[in-house]
Amino acid sequence: MKFPVKIICSLPEMVIEEGVSLRLISSDEKFSYLGITDPEYNEEGRLIKVGPNSYGLMRPPSDIDPNLSVNFSASNYFFVVESADQAKNIKHTIKLYSQNSTSLLIGFVGDGHQAGARYLHPPEFYGTGFLVLDGGNFPRFKQIYRLVADEAHDGTKLSLALEKYSYAVSSLGISNVHRFLECAIILEMIILPTQQSELSYRFSLRMAKICRKYFGEDAQTAFDTAKIIYEIRCGLAHNGSHKKTEQMLPAVIELTRKLLLQYLNDQSQFTSKALDALCLE
Repeated sequence: MKFPVKIICSLPEMVIEEGVSLRLISSDEKFSYLGITDPEYNEEGRLIKVGPNSYGLMRPPSDIDPNLSVNFSASNYFFVVESADQAKNIKHTIKLYSQNSTSLLIGFVGDGHQAGARYLHPPEFYGTGFLVLDGGNFPRFKQIYRLVADEAHDGTKLSLALEKYSYAVSSLGISNVHRFLECAIILEMIILPTQQSELSYRFSLRMAKICRKYFGEDAQTAFDTAKIIYEIRCGLAHNGSHKKTEQMLPAVIELTRKLLLQYLNDQSQFTSKALDALCLE
């Protein structure tokens, strides 16, 4: 299967593992699969103009993120995979690697747009800026892919957390309140693995210690941020709104991404015993 994606990259082809690779889409393939000719892009890589014989650039419904059709039509690479599971692993890897508006949506199993297709849900074109890959950072991307492929099994807390994060950064017509709650629940799943008392303080303290140790951030700043996140989460859960939701949404999405990646790297760091020990350091 070939999944068109938009990536900022200077290399024509990269191999992730046997049966999984990334390669440039040719001009002929852009017409065959995307329905566009003579595409023009701005300095950010966004599609701004197509030729007169193009038929594939379609406008989405008003309640769908407009990045969905524009980003898909701007695709310049194929992720080539042998299975739907590999494609799902790529989707998770893209979102864990960085905050970006790149995603896999449609996989073609034959030649041209009329060939059989496989759709992946949800579409994750939320945000700004495309995935950036080159020879220097591609090994890190491959490392994250390998972790996802090895650890993100169905029926585990990690697989549920990844699924919830996919919806938090999706192009579905969901509110920012919904996005915030999804991220806050993921953070709570990781930071508070068991039901305990003094949840707000424990959540903030553990987050502060984790951010200092693993991300090199100031502990007091991380503590204050975590406290606000938990306050907003409680406000949304009990009242349906909080005045700081919009302001804090980018921060909670980025924190969730980094924490999920750390959890994926070593889940033993996030047991109650390990987290309590970290708080005593």
